[in-house]
Amino acid sequence: MPGWWGGSPGVLQHVHIDVAPDEAAAVQGFESGRFDMLGSWYDMRQFPNIEPPFEAASSRWKPLITTCCGVEFVAFNLAEGPFAGPGGKPGRIAFSQAIDRVAVVRAIDHVPQHAYLTDPATGGPITKGMRGYLGDGRDPYAKVNPTAARALYAQWDPDGSKVKGLAFTYNPTPINDAEARALQAQWKANLGVDVQLQPVDPQTFFDGQSKNLYTMFRQGFARTYNDPEEALDILFRPSFGGIPAGASSPQLDALLTTARQDRPEHALADYLRAAQMVVDDALVATLFYPQHFLVTQPYVEGGRVKPFGDGWQWTDLRILKH
Repeated sequence: MPGWWGGSPGVLQHVHIDVAPDEAAAVQGFESGRFDMLGSWYDMRQFPNIEPPFEAASSRWKPLITTCCGVEFVAFNLAEGPFAGPGGKPGRIAFSQAIDRVAVVRAIDHVPQHAYLTDPATGGPITKGMRGYLGDGRDPYAKVNPTAARALYAQWDPDGSKVKGLAFTYNPTPINDAEARALQAQWKANLGVDVQLQPVDPQTFFDGQSKNLYTMFRQGFARTYNDPEEALDILFRPSFGGIPAGASSPQLDALLTTARQDRPEHALADYLRAAQMVVDDALVATLFYPQHFLVTQPYVEGGRVKPFGDGWQWTDLRILKH
């Protein structure tokens, strides 16, 4: 805007939100220029020139990706069975290293009517962008390594007796079905292990999980506030009723207890150490962090989906001259 220095570049006077009758109408309105921004709950594949991971995104629009507050992982029964305790750690590592997270993400992101995208998890059990995130690549077992996985598995279970009849239990949805099939295929290809898929209705699944009925199962967690206390306590502190049951060593439990009693600004260092202990002991095999997205016209600058899925961040939104 001419002469704006020392003055104002202009401000948005109002924002019009239009609820389209269906996704096709919303996409058509966006592509015709009627809408400047399309919200985060649309099937991304409605946009023929935008496919995950967006390397070939059209210059006609911009995808804005925000990691939200959740994490998805393969959980192990750490109270009993082949994966329990220190003796089960080599098996947990082998099954984690056999997983190609990128392949899992691609399988999930192309499920019809999938409302969110996914980012391969390599930074531990705390979601990327949240307090307590360890950093990209800080989980050494989250990188697929079939050679190392197969060698470690052969040492841990040379005759296959430990995983005979092993099942991966999960609550079925189109997304969870795709995830389970991708995991099953990779464990077969990279470990030579036939894992059965055991879909269970949600009520039975969560009840059985709390009773330690499953050897290996799907688990997800969505945080409600930005502090590692919530996720680490609920998931990995047995004295707090943590999930997976019997999940941690006494040292981890004590560290989480200390952190919970400390002031937030001092507790973060303890929570970071606790998250690294979770990674080092391979208590779970983290898979991905869910993402939400906006799609905007090229002349829209700023704006993003809030990480907790509670709307958009409008304060830095600008409409450029077009």
